[in-house]
Amino acid sequence: MKFYPKSVLFASILALSYMAYAVPSSTNYQGYLENSEAEPLNATVDMTFALYDAVEGGEVLWSETHILVLKESTL
Repeated sequence: MKFYPKSVLFASILALSYMAYAVPSSTNYQGYLENSEAEPLNATVDMTFALYDAVEGGEVLWSETHILVLKESTL
């Protein structure tokens, strides 16, 4: 069995704990959806958020679908 210095073990644990915090537990998003006539969308829609391992043609690493209730803006 090989023994490693305490500093190497500490650095490894520190690196792993830092990686655990690299991805936030929540993400803010905002947007504006409209129909084909460029009118605000008033509907309930499923929106899927996903992370991929490549910019194009990648595999999904994580995805999550949320139901959004969209209401016409009063601005």
